[in-house]
Amino acid sequence: MSGEQDAVAGLRLVILAGNGGKAQGRLAQRFAVSHACLAPLAGRSLIGHVLHVAASHPRVVSLAVSIERAAFEAIYDELTHLPGRGTVQLVEARDNLADSVRDAVRGWNGPVIVTTADTPLLTAASIDAVAQALTTADAVAALVRRKAVDAVHPRASGPGHILADGAFVPCNLYGLTGPAGLRAVDLFRRGPLGRSALARVRALGLLNLVLARAGLLDVQALTDRLAARLGARLRAVILDDGTQAIDVHDDRSYAIAGDCLAARSAAPVIAISVAVPLRRAVG
Repeated sequence: MSGEQDAVAGLRLVILAGNGGKAQGRLAQRFAVSHACLAPLAGRSLIGHVLHVAASHPRVVSLAVSIERAAFEAIYDELTHLPGRGTVQLVEARDNLADSVRDAVRGWNGPVIVTTADTPLLTAASIDAVAQALTTADAVAALVRRKAVDAVHPRASGPGHILADGAFVPCNLYGLTGPAGLRAVDLFRRGPLGRSALARVRALGLLNLVLARAGLLDVQALTDRLAARLGARLRAVILDDGTQAIDVHDDRSYAIAGDCLAARSAAPVIAISVAVPLRRAVG
């Protein structure tokens, strides 16, 4: 499905919460939980914040949580605190993100939003921005300009990309629809971009990576090249809300997220987004 039909279609939101075979992280150890996403923050667990935003969103009619089976009971406990709408499916996490996503969307024929359990600052506005971009794309990735993340906190920026039109930080927020969208998840078969030089080369292609590193490609050009590589329509969505690029993975980011949630409770942040249209790739 595509086009205007997607604009009114219900969404499945997939939350990737697995440990990926890694040992218990420092945050999990600090709070004596099996997974870092179960660590408490501002009255809810990390994944609890994500679940509440998703379950409260009017277009999200189906939720899937990808996590190791041993954590199913803990996630069931989290689900008891959600509004009683839509459906929720727990799916056993795989060894890599691509297979985890594929399992989590099996049997679902509509548009999908993918995020991670360590993004407690996720907003409904960001979900809307990605969902809207999916009306004319097979796959969507959300980015934030580094200066917007730095404005939230000078130490909030994670690994980013310096391109011809500025420095960008990727968000753990993606959209996909249809077979071509599923092909795009293979970019993450060996882990998230930015975590490994080899993974970046395999995903982007050596020439694309060299050109991007040399500052010869802007967001439009880089995503166009990826579209051609994947044979899919891709779109980048640039969010203005710097909090959307903050994931909680250590004590520093945990404290920053806590400060952001406290500030948000006093004055809610409205995320404005700009979609960067990209051409259909030639298969």
